[in-house]
Amino acid sequence: MRHIILIGLGITLGLFVLLGMQNRAEAPAVSVPDNAAGEFSAGNDTGQKSVTLSFGKVSIPVLLATTKEERILGLGGRESIYDNEGMLFVFETSDYHGIWMSGMRFPIDIVWLSPAQTDADCTPVVEPQELGSLQGTARNYAEENKCLIVVDIKENVAPETYPTVFSPMKAASYVLEMKGGAAARNDITIGSVLTLK
Repeated sequence: MRHIILIGLGITLGLFVLLGMQNRAEAPAVSVPDNAAGEFSAGNDTGQKSVTLSFGKVSIPVLLATTKEERILGLGGRESIYDNEGMLFVFETSDYHGIWMSGMRFPIDIVWLSPAQTDADCTPVVEPQELGSLQGTARNYAEENKCLIVVDIKENVAPETYPTVFSPMKAASYVLEMKGGAAARNDITIGSVLTLK
């Protein structure tokens, strides 16, 4: 009888170990920086570069997430951020980049962006052939100030949605995460053009 009990305990222990290893393999191991636990200003000392996104008269300072590790961590682990701040994920290629709420503690707006075909004032151009003589100007301007068009938005995505992955309707090269409600407060909608400086 002891043998049967010991074998049963051994099998049960083995199952717990295997399940624990499987759960660990599914979630990427990313360390949260010490300064990630509170609110931040995009100009803080996180070691990440910051830029400013402009939409009309509204300026949104954002931290750049350019490495795989920075993109996996995102805003995870932070208690909050200021209303008009965010994080801009920069990808090497345009794709249907998915975002999830792993480690998030507050709702966010997720905004997918792609480079926009615009004139020198970041005004969207419907047909490329209509640019005419402005084409060189637009190209030079885009090198200094990138004009990005919103291709999709998910608003007020709650931390409880994890592990759901949110993907855009159209391919994008950038993803902007802001505090929940920021898109509505700033009238950012699909088709809005933001300027990256």
